[in-house]
Amino acid sequence: MADFRGDIIQAAAFIGSQFLTQGKTLFVRPRTGGGNGLSPKRALSTLVAALAKATADQNDVVNLMPESASYTLTSDLQSVALDWNKDLVHLIGAGAGSPFGSRARIGFVSTYVGTGCLFTVSADACFFKNLLFAVDVSSANPVGCVNVTGERNVFENCQFAGMLHANLDTANNYSLRVSGGENYFHHCIIGADTIPRGTADNSELVLASTGNGEGARNMFEDCLFVTMAEADTHQFVKRPASGSDRSTIFRNCAFLNFDAGGGATMLEVFDVTAGGSPAGYIDLDSRCYFAGAAAWEASSGASGVVRYPGYNTNAAISATSGGRALAVTGA
Repeated sequence: MADFRGDIIQAAAFIGSQFLTQGKTLFVRPRTGGGNGLSPKRALSTLVAALAKATADQNDVVNLMPESASYTLTSDLQSVALDWNKDLVHLIGAGAGSPFGSRARIGFVSTYVGTGCLFTVSADACFFKNLLFAVDVSSANPVGCVNVTGERNVFENCQFAGMLHANLDTANNYSLRVSGGENYFHHCIIGADTIPRGTADNSELVLASTGNGEGARNMFEDCLFVTMAEADTHQFVKRPASGSDRSTIFRNCAFLNFDAGGGATMLEVFDVTAGGSPAGYIDLDSRCYFAGAAAWEASSGASGVVRYPGYNTNAAISATSGGRALAVTGA
């Protein structure tokens, strides 16, 4: 007999979340909202308004409800950078659930020229599902799509797509930055392969902290990293000297670089600065693989940081047959 428990749990969380939580359920319809948010027919029009009405630590649930397949009619387009700063307030996209280009979309208004990151998660223990976070304005000022500084948050079936305009190929830009600890990313897409990047030093994912033990024990499972790198100054993942603590774990993740010109290959999947404090590890299981890059990590000085099956602490990290993490030069 088929096991329908997962479907039942998801349906209950979406349709009857008010019965699963001590908090309230709020609704947002960016196209036609304008009510008090307490029912779909009286939905709010913005996530800013919904977050203002939510109560921290009560498991309130915000449903973002698209009303069309056109992104202009489905998106919560913000004129300010949003900080999701209330613990245990959850955000669910009420769309079909495609991990690519979800119609429950969060972005900036086209005229946005600020420098702030689109969406910061400073709260702890929040759940995000079926959402697209996208930065596609023509201004070169915004830096960052989603910045997770909080802890123990869960992201499922979400896409983080920064730098969706040629003008956004700027230094230190990113699709996702994580400095909080013990966050879990499942079945997510990090990056985009529609706009070239790499003329400046930027990346799809940044693992960072302030050097006080942050960024520990984050996990990426069944995730897809995509990009269109046309210069070796762009990487899938960057971990600076003051980067992640303990281990950052990647399970069954693919790193795919699409080069439109066909002549450029990424230098490396991970740009790791060895040493520093904290000095955490990047751990990959045997199902992780890459395509369109020359190596997992090009610097032999970082061989003690990126660890995978076949790992040898005295060996340099190099590309392997099929791009799989199965062997190390000198092992």
